[in-house]
Formats: sequence, C-alpha cells, structure tokens
Amino acid sequence: MVKVSSGGVVEEAVFEDVKATSQALVERLDEAIMIVDFFNKPDDIDHGIYARKGLITWYKRQAEKKIREKVERYAHIVGVETGVIRIKSFKSRWGSCTPYGDLEFNWVIMMAPNRVVDYVVIHELCHLIQMDHSPQFWREVERVMPDYFEHKEWLKDNGHKLVI
Repeated sequence: MVKVSSGGVVEEAVFEDVKATSQALVERLDEAIMIVDFFNKPDDIDHGIYARKGLITWYKRQAEKKIREKVERYAHIVGVETGVIRIKSFKSRWGSCTPYGDLEFNWVIMMAPNRVVDYVVIHELCHLIQMDHSPQFWREVERVMPDYFEHKEWLKDNGHKLVI
C-alpha cells in the first residue's frame, strides 16, 4: 500500500519488495525505505537522472544481497574459502579476485539472467583454485556448472546491453 498526500507526495509505503508509482520509486531495504520522489524536484531538473540513480542504488543493494548468497552457496561446492566480498563499478569486467580470497563483483551483472550471475560467481570462485584461464581452470568451472559455456557466451554477446 502506498499512501499519497493531497500534494502528490508519497507519505507512507507498505510493501514486500519494491513498488514504483507515478510519483516515486519506493524501495524497501530491511528496515529502511528509499523514496525517489520525481515530482518534488525543481522543474528544470531532468527527472530521468533521479530515476537512473534510484535504479542503480536498487541494483547495487540487490547485488550486495544476492551475490553474497551465491558466493556462500557456491564456495562450498567449489571447495574454497572466501575473504571480503565487495560490490563495485567496473568499466570492463564482471568480477575479480585476489589470492587471499577477496572477491569483487560489478553490480551491473545483476541485470543479467540469474544463471549468468551464477556463472560469474562460480568463475571468480574457481580462480581461487586456479588463478589463470588454463584448461585446468575451465575444467573446474565445468565441474561446478556443466553448461557454463552457454552463460559465458550470453555474457559475451549481451553484456554490452546491460546499461541503465
């Protein structure tokens, strides 16, 4: 339920996940609520900028939650322990890792299909076993995700389309 004042401002929002109204994008973040109010900005400001910022914030928060869950799930299957997990903005990569187990992921990957996100997580976790892209590395990826090549190709063909 979204309660809107007579002036068109979202006053209260009750929802399970995310709602968008004609006035605002509302996001539930555990106990916090983010409201991007499009109609109470000065008239000379491009409202699209606020919508874009709101969507980026939402995707970053989703990445924090979902990628951490995937790392926890797949680290056990790969047989590795991880260090710090960070969500970042990269220009030309989907993830990276250090020999110490620290993992970094590009938040943009959250716009890809779920199995493609799984592939990126598995890819980075397998680097904790084999730090290069040798045949041994790809065998490890295939052991965990037999259909990895399909998702790797999807990313190669469509990754450039993941923009807001």
